[in-house]
Amino acid sequence: DEALRRLDTFLGEALRRDRDVVVIHHGHGGGILRAAVREHLERQGFVRALRPGLTAEGGDAVTVAWLDP
Repeated sequence: DEALRRLDTFLGEALRRDRDVVVIHHGHGGGILRAAVREHLERQGFVRALRPGLTAEGGDAVTVAWLDP
């Protein structure tokens, strides 16, 4: 779907820029997009770890992912 295509573009750019941590803002909503984003990240071989955002980062409306470029 469109959101995951945009996520892939964002991740590709992060890898090209040698970023090792990214913050993905997917919002709270009903949790469908949050679950899809996290499942998608878990399937990527270059994602070392991920977690929900801390309160100061946006809480559960964001996912923080560590990348292995």
